[in-house]
Amino acid sequence: MVRELTAREKEVAALIAKGLTNKEIGKLLDISHRTVEVHRDKIRDKAEIFSGSKSDLIDWCRKLTAEQVPSAGQVPSAGLRTDLTDSPIAV
Repeated sequence: MVRELTAREKEVAALIAKGLTNKEIGKLLDISHRTVEVHRDKIRDKAEIFSGSKSDLIDWCRKLTAEQVPSAGQVPSAGLRTDLTDSPIAV
């Protein structure tokens, strides 16, 4: 059974799913690449991925992030503007 990932592990997993390297993930999240390695290891443990294959981890992370993508009928996430219209602005 897969244990629940922390919020940070989910962030790292989403970036792993995009194929980013540890250094790229570290720069985006403002953490060291070594910290990213620790998160990767914890994700592997929780997901029970013991093969050591990068592609297995990437595939698992892609499945995880695909499950978290909202369907078309769901409310947009917080922070998105919903008050914008397609009408032109009078000058």
